[in-house]
Amino acid sequence: MEKYYINFYTDEDNSKVKGNWKLTEKEAEEEKDSYLYKVKLRLRWRQMAAIEKTKVEEMAKEHNMSIAEVLGCV
Repeated sequence: MEKYYINFYTDEDNSKVKGNWKLTEKEAEEEKDSYLYKVKLRLRWRQMAAIEKTKVEEMAKEHNMSIAEVLGCV
């Protein structure tokens, strides 16, 4: 089963920040451990979430939206 993955972080002010949607868990892991997210942006990783690609495709079709639009709402 294929999924889209996303990481959630908190910043220095303890505000919630969403990472970018990834096509694989490996890509999401790489983002989480990246220099950009850890050092430059000073984000603290909190959790990773995933959603099945078929569910996203169903929602996109049902609401006449693109995959990117659906993921932006999730």
